[in-house]
Amino acid sequence: MFLQLHGRITNGDEAQVADLRDTGGLQNHIDADRRDSISTVDVDSALLYFESKTLKDPGYFYSHTIDEHGRLQNLLWTDSKACFDYHCFGDVLIFDSTYRSNVYRKPLIIFFGINNHHQTVIFAAALLEDETKDSYMWMLNTFLRAMNGRKPISVVTDCDKALRKAIKNHFPDAQHRLCSFHISENVVSHCANIIGDFNNCMNMEGTPEQFEEAWNKMINARNLGDQQWLSDLYRKRDRWAETYLHGHFFAGVRTTQRCESENAYVKCYLTSRNNLTEFFRHFEIAVMNNRQREAEVDFQSKMKKPVIGERLKLYKEQMGSVYTKASFEKFCMIADEETNFVVDSTEHINDHQRIHFVCKWDIPESRWRVLFDSSSIEAKCSCLKFEELGFPCVHMIAVFKVEHLRLIPESCIVKRWTLNAKANIHQGGIDASIPVSKILSIGRFIKLLNMSYTVCYLGAKSYNTFNETMVGLNALKMFLEGVDIDRGTGCQNLLGGHPSTRNTNK
Repeated sequence: MFLQLHGRITNGDEAQVADLRDTGGLQNHIDADRRDSISTVDVDSALLYFESKTLKDPGYFYSHTIDEHGRLQNLLWTDSKACFDYHCFGDVLIFDSTYRSNVYRKPLIIFFGINNHHQTVIFAAALLEDETKDSYMWMLNTFLRAMNGRKPISVVTDCDKALRKAIKNHFPDAQHRLCSFHISENVVSHCANIIGDFNNCMNMEGTPEQFEEAWNKMINARNLGDQQWLSDLYRKRDRWAETYLHGHFFAGVRTTQRCESENAYVKCYLTSRNNLTEFFRHFEIAVMNNRQREAEVDFQSKMKKPVIGERLKLYKEQMGSVYTKASFEKFCMIADEETNFVVDSTEHINDHQRIHFVCKWDIPESRWRVLFDSSSIEAKCSCLKFEELGFPCVHMIAVFKVEHLRLIPESCIVKRWTLNAKANIHQGGIDASIPVSKILSIGRFIKLLNMSYTVCYLGAKSYNTFNETMVGLNALKMFLEGVDIDRGTGCQNLLGGHPSTRNTNK
């Protein structure tokens, strides 16, 4: 109808619409009227819901802002387990900002990470007034307060300009990666016939000079020198081209699409008909579902020993007892490639250090340099895959064999991928004003919560185990309700008395 009444959209109009879309301005304008109608009763009910959560979870955190008319603007929330998970796996922070989830059409931002099972894990969520830099600045500032100031080393986002600016302000030292899926989508929308050449440029792991050569070849072959959108994209190449991101740790993440697809079940709980309180309750169910999946694979990793073949058996036996199941599978995929590589020469630097040159046996001109230190038992490869993925690369493994190492060095085992990823984690930087008793209470709460997910997973496996679990939990609940917390009396009566005094004779 607009085109019928007003005719053709000019290039200037199109550019303005594109700019509004990139900064979130277009959607902000469309949704403004609907957000103005937020019910005060709905807001009060939602805040009461959050306040009730703080009574059950000593580490629960929420913060919000209200405008001059008493309407809800921004809200961010997280709980004890999510905060703990962030301190375990918050080195890589992924933002999913693609969803509007409630009757008021407020933007939903979910903070994700990757856990030791290579699953997505939720750290926090926020509902924002709009998608402006100011809203994002408030969100990140509040997130840092919730996480005791801990910052990620790497960040993955979609192509939202306002969010990028806020991230640069709050995480200036973090390596920022733009979602490769959204970048490719942008290219297809402008010029679909170059997507093959563009993806080759984006994914190549060569030198900057090789990238420039491939890029210029694409531009000249397609006569794209006057395309402003492509020039703008090129200026951001350090945030999407693998050449410039190579060697930075992103836990294997190149796209937010992984979070969007793997967590589609989160969004299936949320509909545009939800009022705020319904939305928060449904979101909590989705988070519980996410954690139940984690508990399942965590139990399987700890209880089921992996099948070990004869190839590199010592290394695989070692890593099978250290890594989670998913991490072990990734290690095996790397290790099994070792048969294709040989150490063809070695250069001695001193008594302890030497450089091994590794190549593919059938492509001798492709060579990688592995610096090995026999005193510290450390290795560093020119491929930088260890720094990027957190697993020893195939070239390192070839060198370990030549060096007659019977075990993978500890320096090449990244804790975040292991079964013990959550052991001895200290949530540093805690506000000094928080009483020590509350800090200890939060720590105990997290340990019990992590154990409870395993209990729930096992208890839900059958009707009989469910009944047994419910009987046990009810007995435990009744016992705890009668315990003198200050004196700790009554503990010896739980489940038939203290183990040291319980009568085991039948």
